Amino acid sequence: LHPRYKTTYFTKHGWPAEWISTAVGLLRAEWEKNYKPFQPIEMTPGAHIGFFKEIDNFGLEEGVDLCDEYLMTPTVKSVKDPLAYWSGMANDGNVFAMMAIDILSAPG
Repeated sequence: LHPRYKTTYFTKHGWPAEWISTAVGLLRAEWEKNYKPFQPIEMTPGAHIGFFKEIDNFGLEEGVDLCDEYLMTPTVKSVKDPLAYWSGMANDGNVFAMMAIDILSAPG
């Protein structure tokens, strides 16, 4: 779940496509079973999400599954510390970020 690498890490290290598909499937299964909200989270009318958050969300479809969004968007080359990156996203209420933190901070 390192935003700098995503699935390109597996490709560059010669993983067979079947293994990559299995890894993505396991990620999706964990997301679906333990983290994905039961229904889309909607902003309350008149809620202000902030100028920079609007810029971050520009071009992303509303209602897109957060796991799909993570997998579909390009890697973030500037990220050196994935826990710091996801912590910032979690502070904005991103549930996928909470899963990423749990996985990345698991011992061993």
